[in-house]
Amino acid sequence: MARRKNVDVKGDKVIINLNKQFYNSGILHMAVNDFKNICDVKINRYIILKPKTKDIDINTIGYEFYNYLLGLIKTL
Repeated sequence: MARRKNVDVKGDKVIINLNKQFYNSGILHMAVNDFKNICDVKINRYIILKPKTKDIDINTIGYEFYNYLLGLIKTL
């Protein structure tokens, strides 16, 4: 059985598969709010980031989002 990637680049979007039981919705919404200046963000079954400019590295922004979430958890 193939393991699903947690961060997957699909064209001009990054799809993030989070365990939403670990990340509460308040922290998710804080991170989304903080990233909205650099990415269009959708939350449904997955978190989808679409960078607003080509200056943003699409191959790393998903991991940066993950790290940001962990930082928020640590500070709260």
